Amino acid sequence: MVIFVKWIEIKNLRNKIQRTSRPRQLIYENWDRIITMIARKLSIEIIAREVGVSRRTLFRVLSELNISTKDIIEAYEEMKKAKEQRFYERLEKVKAPPTDYEQFKSLSIIKEFEKYCLSRRRISKKVISRYISILYRVSKELMIHPSELSKEILEKYLDNLITSLGELIREESYAQAVSNIISVFRTWGDFRGFNIAHKTTEYSGIWSVYFDLEDRRNLVKLAYEIFDKDDADFVVTMMEFYFRTGCRAKAVTTIFDIKEHDGVVEIWVKEKGKKKQYTWKKMIPKELWIRVKKYLPMSEKKLAKLRRLLVKLYCKYFNIDKELARKVVKATLFGVYHFRAKRNGKYVEKIVETPLTSEVLKELQERVGIEKARLVYYALRHCIHIWRHTFAISMLEATNYNYEVVAVLGGWVKVNVLERVYGKLEYDRAYQIAFGQFKPKPFTFT
Repeated sequence: MVIFVKWIEIKNLRNKIQRTSRPRQLIYENWDRIITMIARKLSIEIIAREVGVSRRTLFRVLSELNISTKDIIEAYEEMKKAKEQRFYERLEKVKAPPTDYEQFKSLSIIKEFEKYCLSRRRISKKVISRYISILYRVSKELMIHPSELSKEILEKYLDNLITSLGELIREESYAQAVSNIISVFRTWGDFRGFNIAHKTTEYSGIWSVYFDLEDRRNLVKLAYEIFDKDDADFVVTMMEFYFRTGCRAKAVTTIFDIKEHDGVVEIWVKEKGKKKQYTWKKMIPKELWIRVKKYLPMSEKKLAKLRRLLVKLYCKYFNIDKELARKVVKATLFGVYHFRAKRNGKYVEKIVETPLTSEVLKELQERVGIEKARLVYYALRHCIHIWRHTFAISMLEATNYNYEVVAVLGGWVKVNVLERVYGKLEYDRAYQIAFGQFKPKPFTFT
């Protein structure tokens, strides 16, 4: 059997069809349509019915032409590959900015980068895919070909990214995300022959992404205005629980070993640390425990409900509409989410473009002002964890900035984490504390 490797040759077979009957005439007239449907892997039964001939006649004509459905499919795929290759070659020639992720991956410079990561750097394919998706988003945002991603352009991009985050970069998850991005740029720099000597910026001063006393009072009042009593009680109780304990979100699902004495309730919780799970002792007023106990055991479903209610509460408080709130929650540093999963034994790769963190922060600044933009951004994305930050700042103010005491009460393994995130004690404030001019604020929820 002759195998036709060129699609054009298969199209030209039309002239060899013997038109001795009406069905054969129909096949002749619909030849381009027939081979296209075969190439797209439709069944012969469907194709024959669409054209108006029998399955047997169609197979007989293919047999007379010495061609099979497999030949047609292979020729079509080869034609598509050749067409794509010509397209990529034109892109390479004119250095056009990328518009499609699949096209971007097929660029010769990206294929060379992938080989470099595999052979020279021993980076896994999964990590390389993430690297490429980040480079794609940068190239697309800057509207430049990846070959033009120079040292100056990448370092300026990083500066703008870090500036847009501001003090948020002190928080572990954001610091790690920026660190990962710097790693991508450094690898690209090594591949292209230049060095990215970039580090995350150190910020000083006290962390300001938390709810102050006025915010807390207003949130409690607003909760009873917009929710029914049961939901308002639930939200206010849990906000106070997280504020008074400094617990991480899921700690409430792990409460054990409860003891009551002298109007105070002692509980133990389990929390996942950076390297292992830890147990922490917490003390809360008996009155608060009576309210919290009504919602225990706290399931993941209840926790999800709490998050929904808190986001709704924050949106109402800061006058944020649903569309902007959705952007905040979906936003990523590079405006891209890389998806890679195994399906039917094969890896499926996809990237989903998202709002950019910098653009969302800018929109929030226009809505709530520069000072509150990062607070709103963090509160909507980390609706429960923000209460751990609120606990930390409020407790530091109540203990004359005794970091060791707050670390034990809040559940931090290392004191330097508190200093890095919430800011080291400034000289003027230390002087006031030492000489009695500083008045600590009371540790109160409302």
